[in-house]
Amino acid sequence: MKIQTIVALCKNKEGKLIDGCSCGTCRQVISEFSTAETRVIYQFNNKIVIKPFKNLLPDAFTKKSLEADR
Repeated sequence: MKIQTIVALCKNKEGKLIDGCSCGTCRQVISEFSTAETRVIYQFNNKIVIKPFKNLLPDAFTKKSLEADR
């Protein structure tokens, strides 16, 4: 089973939501347990954003990458 939705939110020391999303390393790990269509929810410019994972890490290294003809 793959992840359908993931929420990546950041808070400051006072507990207030601030802009932020997963880093590149986290996105690579997420790619191993999700699909291109997995919804990622995060805050940017003080607004909640929902995007498919493929928009956050295009051309991710996946199991398919290992199977490609070389």
